[in-house]
Amino acid sequence: MKSKFRRRRKVVFDSGVMITIPAESIWLIDISPNKKNYMDPSKQMTDIVGCRFVTLVSSDIEIVERALIGFSGWTVTRERHYADEVAAKPGEFDYQSVHYLAICFQEFTHGGTIIPEGTTCEVQLRSLLQHAYAELVHDNIYKADQYVPQSTKRLVARSMALMEATDEMFCSVARELDDVNRSQRFWYACLDTKFKEITGIGFYSSLDEHTLIILERFRELLRTVSLAEVTRMFEAMAYRTKIAERQDLELFSKPICVLVFWLAKHRFDDLSNDWPLASLDSDVAEIASFVGFSWH
Repeated sequence: MKSKFRRRRKVVFDSGVMITIPAESIWLIDISPNKKNYMDPSKQMTDIVGCRFVTLVSSDIEIVERALIGFSGWTVTRERHYADEVAAKPGEFDYQSVHYLAICFQEFTHGGTIIPEGTTCEVQLRSLLQHAYAELVHDNIYKADQYVPQSTKRLVARSMALMEATDEMFCSVARELDDVNRSQRFWYACLDTKFKEITGIGFYSSLDEHTLIILERFRELLRTVSLAEVTRMFEAMAYRTKIAERQDLELFSKPICVLVFWLAKHRFDDLSNDWPLASLDSDVAEIASFVGFSWH
């Protein structure tokens, strides 16, 4: 009999990476039935004690793996990985999970409980979709006491194919959002530093809506621009003075104005064609006029 305990939490690893664990299970198996007739089940059974981490998407599994492998005090070996099984049988869509065995190589005490040397813990890692499949299929299909129609098995395989495709799309969404957020944080931090240097005012604690809209609109353009190009412009005192003197204007009072000045001077056509905030047109017009252009 397997006793389970579940909880939901966020996990922060030593690397500083944080992922959300939708479900974390810890189990303890009653070895008294001993169906496989082990001579010494407490030593021969490797999953008497175990835990399972269920991540939102499969790409997060790698983060948990790195943390697990780097954990001191335990010898960790990988026993199963769905990627190996997919590579071996690419035409099959079946149960997917990552299994590790963690063996304590010396006795220690944790939370008042003595953990004997040689204690083995099975650690399972799955995405949320992989876990949903496993929970439905494991007892109802693979270990079912009753007959399971071939049509049902086919439906199960089709469901895993759909889940695999869905997870891949979710991972792509997560990567794209991470890329966008990383770019936004980088540019805002740099612009804030320059803005504070010019005005003595720092705003890094708040990424306001206008800034987000502007950074998103010019995201592709900024991939081709170096920070040095933007900040070099402000070696000229005239630009610094203009920003410092016009803090009464909304755009001038935000770090993003540093980028808008550069765009007006060096990418005016892009700025004019793609400017997303009509409410700040008068502020942009003043910047454009200052660098020698006429705003529409």
